Amino acid sequence: MMDETPLRDAAPAAGVERVDLTALYIRYITERGTLDLETIRAFVRNADCIICVDHMHGATRGRVQRIIGEYPGIHYLRTDDDYLFGGATPEPSEKNMEGLERILGRSGAAFKLGVVMDPDGDRIRFSDGRMQIPMSYFGAMTLHFLHVHKGFRGVAVKSVGTSNFVNAIAEKLGVAVRETKVGFKNFRPYMRRDAKERAMVVFEESDGISGYNHTLEKDALFGLLLAIEMMAKTGKKLGDYLRELMDEYGYYYPDRSGIEVERSLAGEALTKRLVLLRERYRPGKTVVIGHRERTVTEVITLDGTKIVFDDGSWLMIRPSGTEPKVRFYLEARTEEGKREIFDAAEKMTKEALGIV
Repeated sequence: MMDETPLRDAAPAAGVERVDLTALYIRYITERGTLDLETIRAFVRNADCIICVDHMHGATRGRVQRIIGEYPGIHYLRTDDDYLFGGATPEPSEKNMEGLERILGRSGAAFKLGVVMDPDGDRIRFSDGRMQIPMSYFGAMTLHFLHVHKGFRGVAVKSVGTSNFVNAIAEKLGVAVRETKVGFKNFRPYMRRDAKERAMVVFEESDGISGYNHTLEKDALFGLLLAIEMMAKTGKKLGDYLRELMDEYGYYYPDRSGIEVERSLAGEALTKRLVLLRERYRPGKTVVIGHRERTVTEVITLDGTKIVFDDGSWLMIRPSGTEPKVRFYLEARTEEGKREIFDAAEKMTKEALGIV
């Protein structure tokens, strides 16, 4: 069709208005006051730090320089045009951080920060050169930072599949936690200026974040600037800050996985069968996980079935709406315990589906 269709000239533009979107963003975050842009710029300018930003060929290219300035300690990766993203899956995954971690590993700077942002600039993952920090941890750190170090007040809001690390912090700080269905749009009632319960932070397991008085959408640039301000105001590397919080509030190890099922089960049929889990695993029931018995303390049915146990570990079983798959979200209290919880989730799922 393209060969046979003659080319047509575009109609001349009736009028063009050029808008400097980065200037608008700088004005926006300055007026909203959640981020301290001057503190961020001073830290990057004066501290012994290296910051590595991987743009993944995306929409954030050129914007960080405008926001915080050009400095020798800031490195930018994948800044050229590449509509196939260099063959990589365009997401802030552990694998996609390998390039920036090599750069951080060669540096002797006192403060190290590496971030990868997905091409449309709404998801972000962090590294301090020694460890990667997924959003389940960073969102909890954000709550502590905004509440304790910056004096913000409000609630913490997270999607139901994220770590309960933030719950542990919030409980000791006297902050309420609200859990929503998966999907950033579900945070909007808590982000509006007229909300009865305004969120200090909202975050999801798939690396999206926003904060008090900020945009209703997830924003990777917000996450980057917040991470720099954390280092500037606490005087700590991100990994050290995280470990201090875990020493005080407990250790949590989230993960995600899943299994495939017969194609005939996709959609409504799969959802109906998995509803049986809510009847079988009610509060008070004991479940063998590994070689230990755990008692169900809470069952949350916002989005799938989330079963919380007496040691704070949990699993969530959620059917895919479009594929013959069952997704598992889980959290253990030890790194080794993740495998045991995954095995339990798989067993419970197969029993509900009648799979031997």
